[in-house]
Amino acid sequence: SVCQDQTSTENLVRACTCGVAHLSCLVRRAQVSVSDNEANVTHYGSSADWQRCPTCKNDFDPTARLPLKWACWKTYLSRGEGESSRFAALVSLSYALHAEEQYKDALPFLRYS
Repeated sequence: SVCQDQTSTENLVRACTCGVAHLSCLVRRAQVSVSDNEANVTHYGSSADWQRCPTCKNDFDPTARLPLKWACWKTYLSRGEGESSRFAALVSLSYALHAEEQYKDALPFLRYS
């Protein structure tokens, strides 16, 4: 298991080949990692911590990927419209929605980007 929080009542999601985790734990880990290293933001919207497991280096499982992209967008939403990490998170979310064939949900983000 990726997550070590034994007290949470939150459901676990398949994170990667390492095992399962609470989504909130994955989000918190990515937020802390990004705040520690803002230069780690990629042109696809997020630091690698929003996209892949820091332990096994594999991309997150599809069950965790889209919720993490939403959390990434919510994390950067409060930043100014010209802020590159905010724009990158928006693009990353729109691509993830498109990949999951949620075209109607992706369209407003694609228009905005």
